[in-house]
Amino acid sequence: MEGGNAALGSFSNKSKACYLLGLISADVFEDIQLIRTMRNDAAHKLATISFEETDFKNKVYSLTIVKNLVEPANPKDTFVFEIGLINMLLVDKILKIKRIKTPESDMKFFKEDEHFRKIFYEDN
Repeated sequence: MEGGNAALGSFSNKSKACYLLGLISADVFEDIQLIRTMRNDAAHKLATISFEETDFKNKVYSLTIVKNLVEPANPKDTFVFEIGLINMLLVDKILKIKRIKTPESDMKFFKEDEHFRKIFYEDN
């Protein structure tokens, strides 16, 4: 499930899974994909990247979630606000999910796995 080559190993695949499962809207998915490309551009560029660079600024102003709520200010504040909005949308979605507890007999193979024990057996 995780790791570089696993089905949900990359940020891109995780966001695709969220979209395909209906956890995020098309607008949020597209914005996440744009943010992902911006992150990759910044990570793989040898020089320092700035929010004032034309290409980066244009990508920031292409983000749709923030534009639906406020008039974009400067690129950096717009980007930070967008990230905050997406975070709030995801937290809201998580809080609305009801966890289904599976009968103990069906979960024997997960008992020793700490990750699954936290998910299925511990109340948060």
